[in-house]
Amino acid sequence: MKEINIVYQPGFGGHFLTYLFSLDPSTVPHMARTDNVNERLQRYDFKNTKKFHHWSHFHTINRNRIYKSKEHQTLINCIHPDRSMIYNPEIIYYIVDLSYDNFSNYWLVSTKEKFGNFPVLFTGDFDIEIEFRKKHQPIPISMDSFLDNTIWQDEYVKISKSMGVPLQLEAAQKLYQSWYDLRVAPIKNEFEKLTKNQTQETYLIKRKQDEKQEPDRHFWNSGLKH
Repeated sequence: MKEINIVYQPGFGGHFLTYLFSLDPSTVPHMARTDNVNERLQRYDFKNTKKFHHWSHFHTINRNRIYKSKEHQTLINCIHPDRSMIYNPEIIYYIVDLSYDNFSNYWLVSTKEKFGNFPVLFTGDFDIEIEFRKKHQPIPISMDSFLDNTIWQDEYVKISKSMGVPLQLEAAQKLYQSWYDLRVAPIKNEFEKLTKNQTQETYLIKRKQDEKQEPDRHFWNSGLKH
């Protein structure tokens, strides 16, 4: 079985991408033992977050609930670039890119503010990601494309083909819309009301501050696990 890990910073939509590329029956299902595309979609749908006190519980409660069988060809998971990450040459790695575009910065910072400083980038994680990119050259996935509901499908098709996963366009559209309505649309509405100076000066600085936390020197003295 082919294994794929999507490496992503907290807040970069790793679970969403995992579910999106795990709709087809050739992939290992998450949350439920089913190879029916519509049943998978029902479980992955981000409208389900309304059942939980906090949207993060939607992911936490279902963490590690995957159901492998010999018929499945591909297992897709997501992982953070943190000190627990160990490189495995038998796994194919993708990595989520988010540019420093004004809206990208605002989306990331505003999301964390709305959800009580969750999810958080821990000390040293950004440095680990930089080192991982240099050493292992993972395949990029553009989160900027998924923040734009007019072009997201192009990135979905491109990455699906790269992974060798059959397309499920109708189900993907529904899953994407459920995620977009929760994670992007409300923030985009707020962003459009901001002045240019507010966006550039405030949210770029806040994002950079998160990334420049002092690394854990004890950990870095031991070197990146590989």
